[in-house]
Amino acid sequence: MATTKKKTEPKKDYVVGRGRPPLNRRFGQPEGNIPNNRGRWKPEDSISYQYHYFLSLTVKEFNQWAIDHPDDRRTMAQEVAFRRVYDARNSEKAGLYNTIEITDRTEGKAKQGIQMEVEQKTNPRPFEGLTAAEIRKALKNEQSTTRKSRSSKRA
Repeated sequence: MATTKKKTEPKKDYVVGRGRPPLNRRFGQPEGNIPNNRGRWKPEDSISYQYHYFLSLTVKEFNQWAIDHPDDRRTMAQEVAFRRVYDARNSEKAGLYNTIEITDRTEGKAKQGIQMEVEQKTNPRPFEGLTAAEIRKALKNEQSTTRKSRSSKRA
């Protein structure tokens, strides 16, 4: 038994509407727009990638890139990275801040030391090894000395 494939043509009464996208589009994508089928982002669209790219260019190539890529052809990541690198190179006020930002992004933040001081008590467990009677006696002596010191402060 031989099977033949039928060519199905769209129905003539097909109406575009809710749940019925135009037939010349794929999932609502306009013609010519290539959807990201893999679902992964492009590294070229990240600011860190653009920083690395611009830092690898020579000064002449950097200036030529600005001519070859007018504002209407740049992505926002390219624009942000280009402005930062340009300002770090040419600006006096924002130059240091931009240089620090670019360096932290491309090379990683510098290690920062943490200083911590710990005070150790001479006797962390004052009642360790004492019997119950010795503890009571020590507490009575401590209470009587604190009462005496409080009464002498009042006078």
